[in-house]
Amino acid sequence: MTAGWEHFAEWKRVSREEEPPRVSLETMLRGVCEPARLLDLVENFTPFQETSEGLIKLIGKNHQVLGVNNALEAAADTRGRQGRLGVFWHTQGSGKSVSIDKATAVRMHDKVGACWKRRIEELRAERSALPGDDCETIAEIDDRIAWREETDMAVVVSSSQNEIAEMKAKGLDFRRHRRRMVEEDLETKFTDADDPFRLVFVCAMWMTGFDVPSCSTLYLDKPMRNHTLMQTIARANRVYPERRRA
Repeated sequence: MTAGWEHFAEWKRVSREEEPPRVSLETMLRGVCEPARLLDLVENFTPFQETSEGLIKLIGKNHQVLGVNNALEAAADTRGRQGRLGVFWHTQGSGKSVSIDKATAVRMHDKVGACWKRRIEELRAERSALPGDDCETIAEIDDRIAWREETDMAVVVSSSQNEIAEMKAKGLDFRRHRRRMVEEDLETKFTDADDPFRLVFVCAMWMTGFDVPSCSTLYLDKPMRNHTLMQTIARANRVYPERRRA
């Protein structure tokens, strides 16, 4: 371990943000070294960054790990939460500059897509376990499965030279995402509340001057301030029929 002391942080909670904070060796060991959590940290929260002094390794802090996983859990249960997913807010100095790029948008698209498919399989398993005469519950689960199966998601990011090669070097297939952005009118599709295109992962696009009244939830992973911040979060605060909150 070669990092300076100022880069170390306390691990106060094990699995939920709602837990009372407790700084102890037990909390750290349970929150970091339990096999599933350790693998999650290594796979999803350990980026590497080139610096003037060479390659360095960065590890997500306690609140960042819990926040991301809670956001994914909420996205997998939109109906159960009645649309109340909340806003994942990164504070200043939280390492956003490491993750704000097109590659992150693509990776999040793939990660959420995998969680989405897994939730569909869980719903199918729940349906299979129900008694055949529970028609009301079966119909409800069928509707949830159908809604998830038809839901479309896409990546919308700014273009740049050599982006295909740069993404390939990072192990990502970007051609299909750029093809959709070129061949489809994703902006019109997303503004149509009846269109199944319901989830979009953006980078440097659709932040201001883009009006989607039906949009109810927005996750931010970028440092913003003043009017840019207000205009961005206002994307999810438009007047829309039957909306009680955003």
